[in-house]
Amino acid sequence: MKAHILNVHGISLDDETVTLPDDLKQYYSELPGYKAKCNNCGVTLSFLRDVGSLRKHLRRHSTRIQSQDETTPTKKRSKLWNYFEELNPSLVKCTTCKKEIKISCPSNRTPIFRAHLNRHGIFLDNDTVTLPDDLRQCYSKLPGYKAKCNNCGETISFLKTVGHLRTHLRRHSTITQSRDKTVMVPRKKRSKFWNYFEKLKPSLVKCTICKKEIKVSHLTDYTRIFRAHLFKKHGLSLDDDTLTLPDDLKQCFSKLPGYKAKCNNCGKAVSFLSSIDNLRKHLRRHSTRIQNRDETVIMAPRRKYSKLWNYFKELNPSLIKCTTCKKKIKVSHPENCIKIMRVHLSRHGIFIHNDTHTLPDDLKQYYSELPKYKAKCKYCGEAVSFLTSMRNLREHLRRRHFTTIQSRYKTAQTKKRSKLWNYFEEFKPSLVKCTTCKKKIKIPHPKSRTTIFRAHLLNVHGISLGNEIRTLPDDLRQYYSELPGYKAKCNNCGKVVSFFTNIENLRDHLRRHSTRIQSRNETVMVPRKKRSKLWTYFEKLKPSLVKCVICKIKIYMPHPSNSTAITMGHLNKHGIFFNNDTFALPDDLRQHYSELPRYKAKCNDCGKKMSLLKNIVRLRKHLRRHSTRILSRDEPSTSSLADDNVGPSARCQGQDDTSGLLVQSFIKERTEKTGALNEPGTLISTDYNTNPTAECESQETVDLDRERIQGHVMDQALQV
Repeated sequence: MKAHILNVHGISLDDETVTLPDDLKQYYSELPGYKAKCNNCGVTLSFLRDVGSLRKHLRRHSTRIQSQDETTPTKKRSKLWNYFEELNPSLVKCTTCKKEIKISCPSNRTPIFRAHLNRHGIFLDNDTVTLPDDLRQCYSKLPGYKAKCNNCGETISFLKTVGHLRTHLRRHSTITQSRDKTVMVPRKKRSKFWNYFEKLKPSLVKCTICKKEIKVSHLTDYTRIFRAHLFKKHGLSLDDDTLTLPDDLKQCFSKLPGYKAKCNNCGKAVSFLSSIDNLRKHLRRHSTRIQNRDETVIMAPRRKYSKLWNYFKELNPSLIKCTTCKKKIKVSHPENCIKIMRVHLSRHGIFIHNDTHTLPDDLKQYYSELPKYKAKCKYCGEAVSFLTSMRNLREHLRRRHFTTIQSRYKTAQTKKRSKLWNYFEEFKPSLVKCTTCKKKIKIPHPKSRTTIFRAHLLNVHGISLGNEIRTLPDDLRQYYSELPGYKAKCNNCGKVVSFFTNIENLRDHLRRHSTRIQSRNETVMVPRKKRSKLWTYFEKLKPSLVKCVICKIKIYMPHPSNSTAITMGHLNKHGIFFNNDTFALPDDLRQHYSELPRYKAKCNDCGKKMSLLKNIVRLRKHLRRHSTRILSRDEPSTSSLADDNVGPSARCQGQDDTSGLLVQSFIKERTEKTGALNEPGTLISTDYNTNPTAECESQETVDLDRERIQGHVMDQALQV
């Protein structure tokens, strides 16, 4: 509004909120229209929108307003700014040639200014770029930001950086310690090899004798390359103390001229020009190794040398050569070297009696060793090769004879072999053959093997084995009667249920009768679980969406039954593990498991540790393997807690009363329809009074009729 009134209508209000600040009145004269005139240069500036423009202008005069009460000058302004004008922080303009120059970084501004002024022949007496005091004894200052070396007379420019002067001094083996110390510190002793070489670049040197340029891959290779070049090309061998025969090798070698040493054992001359390791490698061939320079016991024998090396020659660590067929063989890893050599020699019919590759002691009771790295099984007589690996022998025992080697001293029989294997032969872990129909069957997974065998025998050949591992569990025998063909008959409704593929079919059927098996002997009612304490860390937004109160992240719940597992898994990311009664080990499982920290439980039968973090059903499924089923906390059963307090006689009486009412109603219905029971009833009652024997016979007949009618009524009730 203020800008519109002033710019359009020329009205300037006497507004105290936009006036010249008190701390700027000594530098500016206030003018009408929200303007101020600089007292230094006379420039008129507007402070209508922002007073900051007045303060920025003062910085050009090396003045900065610190606060309303005081002003402090900035650091001394460089004289270079007399020749340049700042257009923006990254662009300046030379006032001499009017050229615009980009400034990549504010720290590079001064070197760029100085370099540009050199083109105009302008060299300022600038204290910020002068010859340092610690270098004045080594250099003489020259105009144009240059200095002359007092040692060699070379002229060096320090326009961009003073580091050039210090680098030059290193060539004279002199380095400046600091700006404050005038004491010069010499570097380490310069090698005599540099008298024959000239450094062109950090990675390139030139020989002063043959003028050849030599590349240096690394700084540590300088001396080695110099020494090798001088000796091989020019025959020069310097008396260099840095490459002499080490003290720990002098008892094994005699030093020779030309960087060579003579072995005292075999008399061979070995060169140590490129590396002293050549001498140590040579000693290893004599089964001798140097332990340490400082130990009194110098020689230490290596492990026994393999006889296989009599047939091979090592070219490099990853390549060997067979001396029989002259073939070069690659070695992928040093650990595979012996095995590769042994396999290659077997192609030439060479089998070495090598102690490192014989039949182990724990397998000698199952196998008889044969030549050519083979062993004969004492059970089936099959010859198994252990040339490449001993695992072949152990796998043969496990797959064919179901024997597992635990250690070198004992063996343990695996679980009982299924009778189904009497009808099948295993070719591979994923392929079997039926010995009856000769059909080959693929096994997608080892866990499916028994089910596939049983299905094939029953569906194709009609064979149903009395297999103990596939019988009716003990906890289900009170509810089912076992039938042949992996079937069971329900004692409640008489339905025949197959447990051929899964025993869970029987348990699922019992749930329809509101019955769930808790254990082998009992069923109980379990109250609904208490609300979880996990909800103190979460806020429910929707039935399928919750929010963590710690990290405020929203979490999607695909199903209500997964809410506890998801929230608990999320809290684990925050490191929260608390004693939650709603997610502890259920009471009905405590007799089978021992609770461990971090939502884990240990089975008391087999000792297996299982996690109950996501689902407690895992614990119940595990118990089914031990023929035990635990009742869930959430599902009720038909047995009532009130029924447990009633005696068995009362229960029987109640059942008789119920059945009697059903029978009476049925008899009444049949009588109204046919009227056939009235006369016999009268006759029966008459006979009861006249003949005791007939009375007993009639009573037995009535009881039989009553039982028959009661069974018929119960069948009709169940059908309804």
